Amino acid sequence: MAPVIPILVDALLRLGSIDLAATFVLDTLRKHPALNKKLKPAFLHRLMRTCASHQQLSRAHDLLAELSPCIQTLDQFKACMVVWDRRTPRESLHVACTVWDALVCHPHLAPDEEAYNLYISLKSRLGHLGDVVKIFNNMGRLGLKKSDKTYGLLLKAIGHRQGVSPAWKVLPKLITQGYMPNAYTSNILLSSKVDLSYSGTRSIAEQHEELFISTMQEIDSVNLKFDEVTRNLVVREFLRRAPSHSKEQIQSLKEKALPPSMYNTDLDRKDFRRFRRPLYSMLCSAFQRAGCPDDAFKLKEEWKRESQRARAKFELMDRAC
Repeated sequence: MAPVIPILVDALLRLGSIDLAATFVLDTLRKHPALNKKLKPAFLHRLMRTCASHQQLSRAHDLLAELSPCIQTLDQFKACMVVWDRRTPRESLHVACTVWDALVCHPHLAPDEEAYNLYISLKSRLGHLGDVVKIFNNMGRLGLKKSDKTYGLLLKAIGHRQGVSPAWKVLPKLITQGYMPNAYTSNILLSSKVDLSYSGTRSIAEQHEELFISTMQEIDSVNLKFDEVTRNLVVREFLRRAPSHSKEQIQSLKEKALPPSMYNTDLDRKDFRRFRRPLYSMLCSAFQRAGCPDDAFKLKEEWKRESQRARAKFELMDRAC
């Protein structure tokens, strides 16, 4: 029976019946405990990861809990700690944290650097900055190597909870510990919390813009890198300064934000749509608000042409591989 289960589950997953697939495996394991050791760990890990990525975290956790400790793997624990959607409710985040508690108490497994990063990310999303700092320091005491991702998660937690100024202050200390700032660092600083005060001379929007420009200048002065996320952040910040902009302003922004042709872009297929599509969408909306529907239509047509050219390029690359 064990060889048949993955085949049936794969068929259900292809149909999009993720909950049904997880329920089927759970019921089978509960009725036939002997199958516990016959199902391949890689298959169970894949099923847990699929459940987690489709907002079925509770199912992933149930599957993990149903397995005996001797066949549980570290990858399975990490799959149950990954939160894929920003809209995940806090209750699910708390449940994911309990997976960490089970991992720490496991008789055969120990968390690695990736597991620590997942736990830091969970605590950061819950707003528990004190716990994030404690976990980060524990990694040092245990002699675990910290990657740039680990440092970035700490910096992001500080920036989102305390603000951009504390994030700037802690950055030199992290660099002395081995952190190599990158484009992600720039994006963390630009999207960090800002503390603004009501003033009779300057509006909140003016203060926000001034601080954003100041942060951009500081990033530029220390030669931090920029990437596609930075580009989108800058465009979004410019467009939010006013309810609408002139046609000339939007056209100038378009020329600065978008390269002459995206055919030679280094982005892969996934990132091309992930980053360039919202960029075009923001500019199209800006033209609509400015009362320039013809320009918005031209920009939509331009996006269709560029995406078709990029798609053709990616297909050629796939065939070459």
